[in-house]
Amino acid sequence: MILEELHKLGYDNVFQKSKYTMHVLVNDKNRVSELQKIAHNLNGVYDSTPTSSSSVGKVKVDKYTIFVKPMNKQGDDSYGRQNEQFFVEMLNKYADKIDFIVFNALNATKTISYTKHEDVSKTKTKIRNKADVKIIGKVDVNLISIKQENAQIWESADTYAKTLVKLYVQKMLMDNLVTLEFENGVYKIFPNIAIECTDDEAKDVVFGDDILNNGFICIKNFEESDFVLEKNILFIRCDQIVFNMKDLKDYQKPFFLIRNDSTRNCAYKGLRILACYASRINKNVHTIYMKDRIDFPGLT
Repeated sequence: MILEELHKLGYDNVFQKSKYTMHVLVNDKNRVSELQKIAHNLNGVYDSTPTSSSSVGKVKVDKYTIFVKPMNKQGDDSYGRQNEQFFVEMLNKYADKIDFIVFNALNATKTISYTKHEDVSKTKTKIRNKADVKIIGKVDVNLISIKQENAQIWESADTYAKTLVKLYVQKMLMDNLVTLEFENGVYKIFPNIAIECTDDEAKDVVFGDDILNNGFICIKNFEESDFVLEKNILFIRCDQIVFNMKDLKDYQKPFFLIRNDSTRNCAYKGLRILACYASRINKNVHTIYMKDRIDFPGLT
């Protein structure tokens, strides 16, 4: 079995992400060298083509695909960050050849003029800024948030919604709907709590302070084939373009999710709160809908 073969090569941190996809985590190593090593020892083929899943490519062994990931970058946002970087790299590739960019999705098409672009993902000056890329045209500027199709998380809301954690955890404890245990210096809650966002909260966690009316959200797990240059126009294929709240699908509706995370300290050490898709909320989560929100008594 491929998993056993990877262990024999000395890789202790191997995870089966799907039936035929493996992730090998390495620490402080050259990932290209590790991919070449795996290909050589397992009679596989190393494909160096960058994708949104990995900027250094992958190894194919029969029907299996193997990615090598940096151990210190794994977390909620690691794959999303790679997707953003790949988008910027593709813009860099075509920057001196284009005057227009056309974003094509099933729900919308957006054409913008182009003179240059900036990667603003690392230089966000405000906590509520969502833009990853700024595209500067001849007469306007478009702020774009790049999001993976399978992300399911709008943002980490520890700062934005911290007051909700204390309020609803205490309420659920009083009603005997959850339990809160303290062990090894952190709290653990059972079950997790989900809170339906108000319209204003939803708008904030989806668009922040910068995107709405100034740009859009582009949803896609980007591959190189999604970028096609025709003369001076770069066509970019997307799964979905989100200009406003009406463009969200039902499963993308924002909910706050209070859950366990020993690395966080949101009102209780060991708890955190995420703004996530409705699809992230399953039957095991205690869900509070708008009509039952105690911080909006006028709605009940």
